[in-house]
Amino acid sequence: MLRPVLLAAAVAACLSASPSLIAAQSAPSTAAAPARNAATTQLYALFDDEWERGMRENPEDASYRGDKRYNDRWTDMGAAAIQARMEGDRKALQRLKAIDRNALSEGDRLNYDVFAWDLEKSVERQKFKEYQRAVSQRGGVQNAEGIAEVLSFANAKDYRDWLARMNALPTLIDQTTALLREGAAAGNTPPRVLMQRVPAQIQAQIVDDPAKSPFYKPFTRFPDAIPAAERSALQEEAKKVISAKIVPAYRQFATFFNDDYLPKTRESIAAVSLPDGQAYYDFVAGYFTTTDLSADQIHQIGLKEVARIRGEMEKIKAEVGFKGTLAEFFQYLRTDPKFFYKTPAELFTAYEAISKRIDPQLVKVFKTIPRLPYGVRPIPDNIAPDTTT
Repeated sequence: MLRPVLLAAAVAACLSASPSLIAAQSAPSTAAAPARNAATTQLYALFDDEWERGMRENPEDASYRGDKRYNDRWTDMGAAAIQARMEGDRKALQRLKAIDRNALSEGDRLNYDVFAWDLEKSVERQKFKEYQRAVSQRGGVQNAEGIAEVLSFANAKDYRDWLARMNALPTLIDQTTALLREGAAAGNTPPRVLMQRVPAQIQAQIVDDPAKSPFYKPFTRFPDAIPAAERSALQEEAKKVISAKIVPAYRQFATFFNDDYLPKTRESIAAVSLPDGQAYYDFVAGYFTTTDLSADQIHQIGLKEVARIRGEMEKIKAEVGFKGTLAEFFQYLRTDPKFFYKTPAELFTAYEAISKRIDPQLVKVFKTIPRLPYGVRPIPDNIAPDTTT
């Protein structure tokens, strides 16, 4: 509850921008655009097609980006759909490689290279079957309702789209169960110490009163444009879906997760304990650092950096006149009340103030600023306990 999250579809889009978005941003305006050669036409057609494929195959991502076309469905997590998505990535990479990179402008060569890197990594990571670990302590089908936090419920269709998603939830839960079974059989599971947080999250979905279900929250408020009679009808339908479909599906999922899956999760927290774990660890380390370094090489860099930072900490301890060891200094910083806000409201106000102080500085470090503003609000209560501090 204490840690706010920044919410804006535009910010999210920029932080996880696909090369198709980069291309769209870097393209000249239509009025002044020169004639495209064949390579450029092919590249932009690929960007457009892949953007559409991404929205179609990942409806949740489309919803987060403000694209309402797929608000009535979840991502298909069935085996055939997963394989089709992976094949789609491979075909997209082949299609990209067939384009003459040398015929592109300097800006579009950069777009090409970024897109190629992203697709190559997507194809490379397929062998690790991450989809078998379909649930984490920070997200999964157990808190699927969280997407409603970013949906706009402006008319009756928006509510009916949400009802359609609610009706489809048992299928998603069944698909998730199948993936977890597959992962458990292969030894491809998350650490048990993390999975022990999930049962309480599932249990929060098993309610006696459907009006207390997290999925019902959108039906507690309506825009003025929706008549009272239609509001009541939508509320009644939501309660029926929760009672007849959602709660029973989660109850069944809880039994599977607690009795079957959780005991089979791995005791080790090390990624190398996963199937082909060392290769996976090296891949993930290289992916998030965008380097070709191994995990061990990155670790050595980290050790040197920790030593440097520790030296800086010792300097600060001396500057403030603290008498004691560095460990004692850390304990002082972690426990003295003067370093902490006393209430959640004070902390929230401070985050709002910080965000406003940041705003004027953004133009100094970012060339393109999202047109939509962002806001600050607390993490929802039902997931806050299992997020970072």
